[in-house]
Amino acid sequence: MNKKQIIQKIKRIDWYRQGGAIVPFYVSTPYRAAFEIYDGFVFFVKENSYGYFDRNKEKKIVYALIKKQIKNKNFIFEGLLDPWRDYSKDLVEFVKKITIKYLASLAEKEFLKVHEKFNDIRLRPWRLGILIESFDPWGGQIIKEALGKIKVSDEDLAVLVSPSKLTFIQREYLDRLKLVDKFKSKKNIEADLEEHVKKYYWIHGSWAELSNLDTNFFLDLIEKDSKTDFNRKINELENYEKNIEDKKKRLIKKYKLSEKAKNVLYFFSVMADWRDERKGQALRINHISDLFLDKLVERTRIDKEVLKFVEVYEVKSFDYLKKNKKEIEKRLDGGLYYTFGKKGIRWFTGKDALELHALLSESLVNSEGLKGVVANKGKVKGKVKIIIMKEDFNKMEKGDIIVTQMTRPEFMPILAKASGIITEEGGLTCHAAVVARELNIPCILATQVATSVLKDNDIVELDANKGVVKILKKK
Repeated sequence: MNKKQIIQKIKRIDWYRQGGAIVPFYVSTPYRAAFEIYDGFVFFVKENSYGYFDRNKEKKIVYALIKKQIKNKNFIFEGLLDPWRDYSKDLVEFVKKITIKYLASLAEKEFLKVHEKFNDIRLRPWRLGILIESFDPWGGQIIKEALGKIKVSDEDLAVLVSPSKLTFIQREYLDRLKLVDKFKSKKNIEADLEEHVKKYYWIHGSWAELSNLDTNFFLDLIEKDSKTDFNRKINELENYEKNIEDKKKRLIKKYKLSEKAKNVLYFFSVMADWRDERKGQALRINHISDLFLDKLVERTRIDKEVLKFVEVYEVKSFDYLKKNKKEIEKRLDGGLYYTFGKKGIRWFTGKDALELHALLSESLVNSEGLKGVVANKGKVKGKVKIIIMKEDFNKMEKGDIIVTQMTRPEFMPILAKASGIITEEGGLTCHAAVVARELNIPCILATQVATSVLKDNDIVELDANKGVVKILKKK
């Protein structure tokens, strides 16, 4: 497609926007999987990304999947999660051989071949895993239709679709709390800490940067945990799965839910667990991607921050990257791309990229102001802080309202300060929804344009009883 054709396409399609702190090299395979299924574009500026996907194609896909789920309660496993896990096992098995030493031993041709195979294998589970996002804009409607005339309170609905298992953040917390007694007794926990690091070093990573948490990091947390009622928290976490299952059973009985409704709600609950499992795997596999990236830096002498803006299937040769270095550098200040065919890709940079992104962003704005999906009820007034990257975390002060594309596990240190959450994307099982309910703070999801309309220090009223954000005072 040329630019004129793309402009026509942008104006023709109803877009759904998703994004966050992301760089192309780490996120190439999930975005490519999404483009294969939904079609769309992705825009990058620095480490901020906006992905645009065809909302109606997503609708067609999710309703076809839900139709299968209604016929067969086990479809979520048999048709989606189990095959995803099988592909994931292949990936985990393949990367066992990927070490710094192994990559250093490869000549260019072999290196490029292994890199391509790694991404081919990584793409397979994403062709299923990316379907989770397609339910974000349509999940609420699907659940409402499944419930029919039954009116379930927002609070009870949140329980019914909540994860049935502990998230990886909760599992790390539980494992860490179990070391506190030993620490308080002044016993040596060095070996325990090293094991904990091996298990959880990656948990604060993102699609823009890696996490390499060390023993000092976790020891500092253990010292803080020792001053809390940690035994009570251990008990809560150890009993979470049983308690949430009991709550769901009571609510199913309370509302006399039909088999169809139970089936659909079960689907969303399992998908919430799957989303967390998928995120954990992605953060760990990003460390393997980074080994390839470091070798590319070494062999091309191109700065790592520049090579992060390469889509992985562009890595055709070291000379190709060197010859296109200046063009790749332009992407840091604004680059838009789409993929086509098996491994095709088309980039726009400079004025063209900014113009196309502006058209995509403007297509989402409406005259009704900021509205979204209620994830946790409540009403609060406060200062807005736009949070995209970790560098933005320092802006957060107690009582601020976080505005972001989507919260992620790496946001946990600042979410405790927030009086409310506003996101551009997400559904009832997304990270922001789960955390908002845990912290019991107002949360509105899927506003689509909040980071474009709002600015740091704007004063807003977040009314999560009605799903509306009112701007009281512009900065």
